[in-house]
Amino acid sequence: IFQFLNYKIDKIQFNTLPSMNSLLYKSSDSSISTSNLKISVGFRDVTKFVNNNNEVCYMAGIAMKVTVVNNKNIDIATGEFGIEGLFKLEGNINENTEKMVVKYQFPSILLPYLRSAITNILASAGFGSLICPLINIYKLAEQKDKEQEIKIVDITKHEKE
Repeated sequence: IFQFLNYKIDKIQFNTLPSMNSLLYKSSDSSISTSNLKISVGFRDVTKFVNNNNEVCYMAGIAMKVTVVNNKNIDIATGEFGIEGLFKLEGNINENTEKMVVKYQFPSILLPYLRSAITNILASAGFGSLICPLINIYKLAEQKDKEQEIKIVDITKHEKE
């Protein structure tokens, strides 16, 4: 029903402390242990619009904050990363199915691309490889929906008003 058209990593902000803590950080097996990571994930509002070809499209995104800590639990590196994806609706869909796909499928599709970018940045920064823990998108989306509804902002309707 939906076609994944494209994605862009649209935010990479990575900082290390200018201190010996970050230079002395070395994992014993050249990969970052999950005990040395703090990770938080956020969902962006989904934008719904009609493109120039009269096709219904959606832009969805997620953001992730990653903090690397040393064995004394001191932050030595922080990164904020974001990804935006473009999806096209093929055919018709009811509102409930639309909300389910937007809440669970779009982030699930985008997450591996974001994880790959984060892994590359950390490796290039000298922290070794990252074995990013699996993230339960369904559980996070449910939690987010309780805090604040995950909404679809239909910019096509706003343009007509």
